[in-house]
Amino acid sequence: MIQNLKDLTSNILETMFYLTEETEPIQKEQNFKYAVCIKDEKLDMILMFSGRTAVTMTENFLGTDDITDADIVDTLKEAINIITGNFIRISMNDQNAKINIPFMIDNISSIKTESYQTAMLFYKEEPLSILLKVG
Repeated sequence: MIQNLKDLTSNILETMFYLTEETEPIQKEQNFKYAVCIKDEKLDMILMFSGRTAVTMTENFLGTDDITDADIVDTLKEAINIITGNFIRISMNDQNAKINIPFMIDNISSIKTESYQTAMLFYKEEPLSILLKVG
């Protein structure tokens, strides 16, 4: 399931946010500034973004480089909402699922990543981490 989510995320970020996935860099740092999450009884999904990726994504989505931190937060919430909706419909075959409201995780170091399936994408050598629990 995590590979399906990774592929879906890559496609949506390219189509809607004009980010083209790159190959994994030789030296990879995992400096995440933003984490956005959707949780319910069936699905727990977290996307963690580097600051640079979040800024570029927001600038591309809004069509301007005059953005605020609130714009970044709104863009990341919109992204996970779109990704989750498509993932539930395609991979979980649930056409009528209601999606909970996305929220930001302020303390990224509190995320217990070992309890999730994980995948990584890279944009301009910056990481985007995908975490998934289905159940």
